[in-house]
Amino acid sequence: MAVNLELLSNLETRFQSWSPTQQIGDIFLKLAEYLRIYVGLVNGYSTALELINKNQVDNPAFKHFLEVILLLFILFIYLFIYYFNWEFNF
Repeated sequence: MAVNLELLSNLETRFQSWSPTQQIGDIFLKLAEYLRIYVGLVNGYSTALELINKNQVDNPAFKHFLEVILLLFILFIYLFIYYFNWEFNF
């Protein structure tokens, strides 16, 4: 998690002094060694998605489980927004 926070901090700092010639590649290069851990996650995404879709068709209980998880996630986001009293103007 520290890598994510460092990346966010570096990007926020860079964006505060943004200019037409500003670049951000150096930030990613500095953290490249730590970001390699995401390669396996990204490379396996398609396979994981196919497996999830197949299991939803083959296993109704699994499909129901995913639906419940989605509803809980939406509820969590709603409560988080309500708790911090955030307002969104769309």
